[in-house]
Amino acid sequence: MRLIDLVERLDQLPDEATIYAGRPWTPEARAAAVVDDENQRSDYLLEVSLVREALEVWSAWRGGRSPDRWACVALPPPPVPGRRPHPPESAGAR
Repeated sequence: MRLIDLVERLDQLPDEATIYAGRPWTPEARAAAVVDDENQRSDYLLEVSLVREALEVWSAWRGGRSPDRWACVALPPPPVPGRRPHPPESAGAR
């Protein structure tokens, strides 16, 4: 299954599932959503509940626009220690 397939079926996945996907994290990356499986061979991406939250924020930052096929590109990678998250697109320079 591809990452885009999971994103398109996000409403069917349990909140407690975790999405694992091979890098690079693109819509076409191989992916799986699993519950309590420590033997995954792909890289960890995000818990389903956090993906839902990230897509809600994505939509809010874009005036309520619904995420399209490329929404999975908008999913944030795991945080890098010492690096601040990017502001929304609409923030612009002040």
